[in-house]
Amino acid sequence: MNIAIAVDLSLESHFAIRWALDLRDRVREQDQPVKCYAICVPTPSKRFEFQTLDYPEATDDPGVHRRLAHRVRAFLESVRHDVDDVEIVIDSGEIAPVISEFCQREDIDWLVTGMSTVGPFARLFLGSTVHQLIDLAPCKLAVIHPEHPRLDGTHEFAVGIDFLPGSDAALFAAAELTQLSDARLNLVHALQDAPTGTAHGGLVNYLASTDVAHLTEDARQSLESMMANVDARYPGIEFTTLVHAGSPKQVLADFIESQNIDSLFLGKIHHPKLEKWALGSVSRWLVKRMPTTIILVPPDG
Repeated sequence: MNIAIAVDLSLESHFAIRWALDLRDRVREQDQPVKCYAICVPTPSKRFEFQTLDYPEATDDPGVHRRLAHRVRAFLESVRHDVDDVEIVIDSGEIAPVISEFCQREDIDWLVTGMSTVGPFARLFLGSTVHQLIDLAPCKLAVIHPEHPRLDGTHEFAVGIDFLPGSDAALFAAAELTQLSDARLNLVHALQDAPTGTAHGGLVNYLASTDVAHLTEDARQSLESMMANVDARYPGIEFTTLVHAGSPKQVLADFIESQNIDSLFLGKIHHPKLEKWALGSVSRWLVKRMPTTIILVPPDG
């Protein structure tokens, strides 16, 4: 397994490092090979950016790589003492594209980054590095919430299932981490009971109560069938299923808050830019607002 940690010497990076190193340790306990990178891409500070460093372009100063690498190493050691195996990578350019290209080049399995701690207002700036990585990262992306920086203890994981190709990848990623961390896994599906127009100009819900009952049972059977496939690779995982009518955003948000979910897994879907601008994706909406770690998995992840 290859793990990359996006590091900018911020408090958010501290949480990302702790989570990523916990993952490294758990992979090692399974006698599996694991390699860790800490990648730092310094950029000049800009207004409304909260995860930046005031450094010149690395190519402008032959010693900037060396000095910054020492700072990153010291920062890692302030979080954990056992970081000698973490390879420091310093690069220049636009942060999200550079990190994404690195992940592609080094065949990274998990990219771990921090989530802004300054509140939902700051996360509304969609040009942030995290939101760009949601679109660009070619691997599993873990956006670590400051309240959930560890993988030890009893954890509650949830995976949003919409039965599109990304759902399978998200479920397998969730099962992998569930088995590594002895967590509990919840499969959540939303029956989208969206209102539709009538001939008289009014709105009516297209799902009657009998439809909801039948579709709920069908969805539960489908979720259990998906877990049967997962069990062949990750046997013995205990799981629960939840099917509710409503928008995916609200169903997932209600479940996260009511069950104090530590990590939510979602399959990545690449929407057209116009659709993201007009409606927003579920993953972006949840990253902005929800008090939990969000893990996004590409369809081939």
